[in-house]
Amino acid sequence: MGKLNPHTSAKKLIHKLFRFKIPIKFNKKYSAFVLLFLFGILIFLIFNAKDSRDITITVGAGENKFKLNFDIPQEKQPKLDHLLDKLALPLSIKNGFEFELDATSSAALAFSLPVQSILDIEDNTIKFEGTFNPTSGKVLPKAVFRVPASTNFAIYAQNLQDFINQKLILPEEIANWLNKNLYANEGQIMVIFGKNAQFALITHANEVNFEDLKNIQISSTKEPIYKKDLIEEFQEVHLLKIPQNNGQKETTFALFQTGNWLFFTSSIEAATDLIKINKSQLPSLEFNPGNGQEITMAFLYQNSGEYPINEQFGKFLFGERVELVKFAEKISFGEFALKKDQFSGLINLK
Repeated sequence: MGKLNPHTSAKKLIHKLFRFKIPIKFNKKYSAFVLLFLFGILIFLIFNAKDSRDITITVGAGENKFKLNFDIPQEKQPKLDHLLDKLALPLSIKNGFEFELDATSSAALAFSLPVQSILDIEDNTIKFEGTFNPTSGKVLPKAVFRVPASTNFAIYAQNLQDFINQKLILPEEIANWLNKNLYANEGQIMVIFGKNAQFALITHANEVNFEDLKNIQISSTKEPIYKKDLIEEFQEVHLLKIPQNNGQKETTFALFQTGNWLFFTSSIEAATDLIKINKSQLPSLEFNPGNGQEITMAFLYQNSGEYPINEQFGKFLFGERVELVKFAEKISFGEFALKKDQFSGLINLK
């Protein structure tokens, strides 16, 4: 079993990928499948295949490490040898290799093993589907949304609370209110869109206590942080002006409710765009996670010429993980769906 030697830049990139701690803690098991999704990209880049012959990837565990094995068609061996040499990677990688994860992701992946995926590669498209050890992930309620045409990333998952808390600097009082109202029910949609990487978190909420927002006071400011307003003539919105501790300008978040859906957005502009889309006044696209099938998580990624990802998008989703941003820039489209014991995905490369 070959081991990656993290000295060359290409090797470091792979090493960092496999040590990547998934920032979105949808459920403990999901890191395994995001890992497989990312590795699918790497496999395509290495092979640059032009035929549709299947490549099989199997992930197994042993001696506190994970082992990734390939079933490589014989006719691709010479081309692969040349590319591995060009990338300064050992030829032993063809025999499989070992990798490690952080403790949380390691436990999640071990619990879901065995994982097996078949890759179907043709031109700049890679499709993959596979199976894993069934876990106790709950099936999400079916949901179909109109999202901005400029959407770069949309995800439907059990709980996005950890991710949002990690990305936003919120006073404890506001965080507590969100915990009681925004995250009360499982199943949330997050959308990242627009030139400034605006975001919206959408959740099913039967009862939302906006009255409590009026009484929240923050010790770091004497100014009221809450304001109720109307935008687009009839839509009631709840604005939260949050002071920042890093010397930056205060941030105004906007919340509004449409039917049984509660929207938490990064700005008034983001809220306005979503309200206009609901009225069919702005271009939009349909986000139908899992295409009507029962799922426990699904996401959509777009990086088109008209709406490319940018620095703000990379920082919001990946933080300082530059290697992941570089991978994302090479992808024009991607989708992934996780079911009870199966998963499937599609990647289009530029």
